[in-house]
Amino acid sequence: MVSTHDQLKQTKKILVSSLKIHRKPNSKKNVNSEMGNSEDRFTELEHKVSNPTTILGELVVQLHIANLAKVSTLTKRQERKKKKGIAEEENSEGNKEEDKDSSDAESVKKISVIAPRQEREVLIGEKSVGCSTVQRPGVIVLLLLTIMNFSSSSSLGDRSKVTCIEREREALLSFRKGLIDRSNRLESWESDDCCKWIGVQCDNATGHIVHLNLRNPVDLYDDGSYEKHKDLKLRGELNLSLLELKGLNYLDLSQNEFRGIPVPSFLGSLHNLKYLNLSIAGFVGGRSLRWASNLSSLQYLDMSQVDLRSSSDWLQVLNTLPSLLELNLSNCGLGKFHFLPNVNFTALVSLDLSFNSYSLMPNWLFNLTRLVSLDLRYNNFHGPLPNALLNLNALELLDLSHNLFLNSTIPHWLYNFTSLVGLDLSYNDLSGTISSDVGNLTSLTNLHISNNKFEGGLPNTLANLCSLQELDLSTNKLTGEISPLLGNSSRCISNSLRSLLLGSNRLLGSIPMSLGKFSLFEVLDLQNNKLNGSVPKELGFLSKLNYLSVSNNSLDGVVSEGHFVNLTRLTTLGMSSNPLVFNVSTSWVPPFQLKHISLNCQMGPKFPEWLKTQRDFGWLELSGSGISDTIPNWFWNLSSKISHLDLSHNQIKGELPNHSILNSEDLRVNQILICLGSNHFEGPIPHLSSRVHELDLSNNSFSGPISTFLCNPRSKENQLIALDLSGNLISGELPQCWMYWPYLEGINLGNNNLTGTIPSSIGSLLTLTSLNLRSNSLYGELPSSMRNCSGLTTIDIGENKFTGNIPIWMGKSFPNLLILVLHSNKFDGTIPQELCHLTSLRILYLSHNHLLGTIPSCFNNFSAMATAQNPNRTYIDFSYNLKLIEKTLLVTKGMEQEYSITLALVTSMDLSANNLSGTIPTEMTSLVGLRWLNLSGNSLTGMIPKNVGSMTSMESLDLSNNHLSGEIPQSMSKITFLGYLNFSYNNLSGKIPTSTQLQSFNESSYIGNPELCGPPLENKCTEDKSPPGQDEGNKIDENGEESWIDWFSVSMAPGFIVGFCGFYVILVFKKSWRIALFRFIEDVRAGLEMAVIDAIVKGIGVPLWRLFGGVSNTITTDIMIPIVSPAEAANLALKYYKEGFNTLKLKVGHNLDSDRKMGVTPILFEQPVHRDDWEGLGRVTHVVKSKYGISVTADECCRSLVDVEKIIKENLADVINIKLAKVGVLGALEIIEVVRESGLNPMIGGMVATSWLWALLVIWLLALGISTFANPVSYQNSAVLISSYDTRGVWWHRRYRRKRGLFPEEMGLFVKLRKLL
Repeated sequence: MVSTHDQLKQTKKILVSSLKIHRKPNSKKNVNSEMGNSEDRFTELEHKVSNPTTILGELVVQLHIANLAKVSTLTKRQERKKKKGIAEEENSEGNKEEDKDSSDAESVKKISVIAPRQEREVLIGEKSVGCSTVQRPGVIVLLLLTIMNFSSSSSLGDRSKVTCIEREREALLSFRKGLIDRSNRLESWESDDCCKWIGVQCDNATGHIVHLNLRNPVDLYDDGSYEKHKDLKLRGELNLSLLELKGLNYLDLSQNEFRGIPVPSFLGSLHNLKYLNLSIAGFVGGRSLRWASNLSSLQYLDMSQVDLRSSSDWLQVLNTLPSLLELNLSNCGLGKFHFLPNVNFTALVSLDLSFNSYSLMPNWLFNLTRLVSLDLRYNNFHGPLPNALLNLNALELLDLSHNLFLNSTIPHWLYNFTSLVGLDLSYNDLSGTISSDVGNLTSLTNLHISNNKFEGGLPNTLANLCSLQELDLSTNKLTGEISPLLGNSSRCISNSLRSLLLGSNRLLGSIPMSLGKFSLFEVLDLQNNKLNGSVPKELGFLSKLNYLSVSNNSLDGVVSEGHFVNLTRLTTLGMSSNPLVFNVSTSWVPPFQLKHISLNCQMGPKFPEWLKTQRDFGWLELSGSGISDTIPNWFWNLSSKISHLDLSHNQIKGELPNHSILNSEDLRVNQILICLGSNHFEGPIPHLSSRVHELDLSNNSFSGPISTFLCNPRSKENQLIALDLSGNLISGELPQCWMYWPYLEGINLGNNNLTGTIPSSIGSLLTLTSLNLRSNSLYGELPSSMRNCSGLTTIDIGENKFTGNIPIWMGKSFPNLLILVLHSNKFDGTIPQELCHLTSLRILYLSHNHLLGTIPSCFNNFSAMATAQNPNRTYIDFSYNLKLIEKTLLVTKGMEQEYSITLALVTSMDLSANNLSGTIPTEMTSLVGLRWLNLSGNSLTGMIPKNVGSMTSMESLDLSNNHLSGEIPQSMSKITFLGYLNFSYNNLSGKIPTSTQLQSFNESSYIGNPELCGPPLENKCTEDKSPPGQDEGNKIDENGEESWIDWFSVSMAPGFIVGFCGFYVILVFKKSWRIALFRFIEDVRAGLEMAVIDAIVKGIGVPLWRLFGGVSNTITTDIMIPIVSPAEAANLALKYYKEGFNTLKLKVGHNLDSDRKMGVTPILFEQPVHRDDWEGLGRVTHVVKSKYGISVTADECCRSLVDVEKIIKENLADVINIKLAKVGVLGALEIIEVVRESGLNPMIGGMVATSWLWALLVIWLLALGISTFANPVSYQNSAVLISSYDTRGVWWHRRYRRKRGLFPEEMGLFVKLRKLL
């Protein structure tokens, strides 16, 4: 017989050994320091043996106070499964039970502790999303059976001497008959002693079954274990025989598959139940949970992913359970408001309502003042955090992540929750700054506030959080340096912090050398920031580090073996997109075994030999690493776990082997991405493994017939989703083999030597969304089977030899079509009206065919072109796999350019070079979102529609080489973003409307219209004269006498007053008129300001250039060479050199290979993306600056001071081009001051075609003291004296550099003038 005191001693021993955090093998986190003095608390309990009923409540609460539960979040894979609410296969995560083996004679009663798990999904660089180290709220420790023994003072006895009761054994056998056990999990349920069966525990004194655990032994969310988990699921029905287990107090049926059956109501008759887990088992709640009201002893209830949408009384029933301590209702379909007048289950210490649909927090929640753990992630909560949460001041774990707390900030009262151990506010829309009061949360071990909009710097007080182990501030807008957190290593945070995620912010400065003193670091994520300087060698001191990513920064210098000397646990290494040099010896043997490698930095020209030592990697990314070697044979058979291989944009040569990871069926992964594009590979395309999902071999020299690749059926079905073989030398006809690739979503075979017709088997690709066969020699008509591919969003078959009519079925078969490119073929007939059904169409290219008839007036049905574009949306919603291959060549502004990630900003229509006739439909002017329109080279007649000016998004308009007549509509002046215009060779007449845009184009835009006059043409317009015999002075009345009253003069004053007042009244009440007026004023501001300034300086007798502090009357300019052939470019360069130009501006990008052949080394990229693509501009700036040392100029996107401030704040460009005509003289001065203070370089550009505009611009530039543009690569300065304003069209596009300060001391007069203006 064992005394009660000895029972408590033994229980204490078990608890102390159980209260540890169970982590994966590489994880060393321990909570011994976080638990406080748990053993001391047990000592206190020893004195309360005489009142064992009190022990349960105190022990549960004290164990919570001892910080047993930790905050965490599921990995992204788990979250996606949980969000989908898969009831049968992947229901929400249950709470893991630490089952004691039945053969353990020393164990007395099972004490279950769910310890936090830490899981990490590692994705690196731009193609991936950092890492997440998050934890799930722990489950309360329940000493169910132990406490029972305390209260009864029964003996523990020897378990080996206890045998089960026969009646209960028969009951379990009957219960088993109702189950389907495909994996034979319950094979031990045949012996005589049921107490030794798997999952069964008996009371050691009475022999009654008290514990039945049939939980799936393999957790659903364990990596790589899904198939095994699925096989081990129990199925079938629950037999009533379970009621024979009268003493049962623990029942776990979680993570099985009971296929949507209601929770059996007979479970309510198991009155002794204290623990019930029905999660992730396929149950539904039914209409009522009344059965649960009988479980008055229930302390733990987990019904995760039990569908309770039809259970209207769930809250009222659970409110009747006063002993309930922990309640888990995650992903149960909850969201309706339920009124609860009296809250009875106030003993709750842990509540999980995550993955539901609540938009407002239920009021009854705020009465649960004993709550220690609250999980409300993945709901639809919005607005600010409710102040009523103040009542829950005992909280230690609070998870509000993945909600919609829009435009809210962290309330100040939350910083007073000093007992918080874990706080997760990530994935909301929180903004503002992180208060320094965060230092009050001294108990914090986990702080996650990633994926919000927090600004400002890192609070210094973060370094005072001595218990903090995980800090995730990634994906915000934080600025400043990281030294407040990492630089002062004397603070206590360096002794506790294990995981630091600061990626995807705007942090500046260098990585401090004191980083090496954070010896506990396991995770360090600094990617996607603006860090500079070198990588400190002290990084090598972090011996526990397993994840490191500094990708996408501006780090430079050399990374050598010394940086990794002690990193023996490193599994993830990301240093991509930095101008780093990875310099290690060929004999280097790294101390680590990497799983994820992302090193897009300079490490060539030889293929890295150290990779030979890495035999466990699954992700390898060496894109753009300067490798010009062949791939050694050992590499292809190195890793059987490879899932991501990217060696693109190198100069790797040689052939791909037929026996390698490319075609192996023995790999341990199910999905493989292979990207070898833009190299020098040659030879035939190798056979492919059925497990490859994405394959990019574009822009190489692969050759041979395509049939040998496509027509290779395998025993396993091909899983390929995206295929890009464009830009190779592949030949032959497209074979009838597409049926072997049933999952293809994207195909790009453009720019090859393919011939023949499109085979009918293309119609078997029912999931196809993108088809690109551009620039081959395909012919014939389009097969009608293509209509089966109803999901197509992109069709590009331009530059082939297809014939026949454009199929009528295209208009109705592809309702989601976004891009249709049929140009440069031999299509004939008319444009079918049915195309107007393609309302989502954004790009329509039918040019260079033999089309006849008129332009369909129903083109205004293209709603995507008729809607102004959202500048914040910079991508089209292609599937993830198609982002690899989705790219389209478009002719814009007279040039052919390739678009991919910015396709969402493109709306374009090209019907040029056909035989279209008739007039331009007036309905087309309703396409206000259309950016590029080309109708040139047809036989169109009539007038340009008068309201063409309503197409305000237009950037390129070409109506040349038609038979259009009449005047150019005055409304053309409303199109303010026009960058390319061609009205040449028509029959247009009259005066060219006056506007900044129309006069800025070259004469060639209007040539071939002999009756057209006005600037920029030399043909002057004749002024209207009075009819003969009419005097311009006094008027003659009908009697021939001179009238003595000038009625016009008399009526002028009152007419002016009435008109002005009427106009003013309209402006007061008509907002749209006010906006239009202000925009007009902005458009003419530069001219008005210059006119006023010119008049004033003439009055005071000061030269304009001197007034502005000019330093010279000469200026150095450059001149532009357009996109022409290399020979023409050389001739133009020689010509301009003879004229005195030493600096040439060259447009590049049409064919970079040709650019390189001309020996061109770019030193400046000017506006490389669309003006509204802010994200793209920042990305290009970062890449070209960090990787190539080339500056990027923001040009068209600089339309105001607000735009400039945005560019500076978000570091989107290196140079600001000031648009004088857009911002005015004074506006330009303000911008120049802001740019100069920011440290960026300003430049001023002009597109002028008249001498007087050029004269003003030159005076302005001389006044500012601006010369050639300042660039890291200096120009040769060659001064050209501006002695004449007659430039004759040569000086139409120029760029300048500021040489000296803008505002010398002699600017006092100008300051006064500025105030006057």
